[in-house]
Amino acid sequence: MLTPSRSLSQVTVCLLLLGVLGFAMSAQYAIGMPALLKADEKQHAAYAIVLSQGVLPTIDTNTPADPVRYPQFAEALFGLDEPRRDIWVANHPPLFYVMSLPLVWLGDAVGNVGVTLLGMRLLNALGYALSIILVGLLARELVPRRRVVPVLSAAMVLGCGAVTYDGG
Repeated sequence: MLTPSRSLSQVTVCLLLLGVLGFAMSAQYAIGMPALLKADEKQHAAYAIVLSQGVLPTIDTNTPADPVRYPQFAEALFGLDEPRRDIWVANHPPLFYVMSLPLVWLGDAVGNVGVTLLGMRLLNALGYALSIILVGLLARELVPRRRVVPVLSAAMVLGCGAVTYDGG
C-alpha cells in the first residue's frame, strides 16, 4: 500500500517528466526554426540587445541594424517601413530580457547573434516547461486528495500544440 508521502513523490516525478517533455518539444521547434522567423522575434532580441547596452528601450527605440555586428538584423530589416523597425515589444516587462542578458553577452563574445536568438528561444522553452510543472503543482494544492488531477492538468497544458510552438 502506498503512503501519502510516496504518492506525492510519484506525482512530483510525473510533473517533472511532463515538464522535461514540454521543454524537449519546445526545444525541437526552437532549434528547427530559421532565425528571425516569427514576426516579433527581431524586436524581442533587439529589446535584450538594447538592454545589454544599459538602456531600457521604448516602443520608439530603433532595432539595432549594424550590418557588421548584427548582420541578421540588418538583412531582416531591409525594406521594412519605419514603424516596423522600432522595438514595438518594449511595453513588455523586462524580466525575461534581463534573464536574456548573459545570452546577449555570449552572442557578442562569439560574434554570432544566432547564439543569442537560439538561447532566448531555449530560455522561453524552459519557461514553458516550468509553467507545465507549476500548473500541476497548483492543481495538487487545489485538489489534494486526487493524485491524478495534477498530472492530467499538466498533461493538458502540454497537449496544447500552440503553447508548445510558442514555447519554442
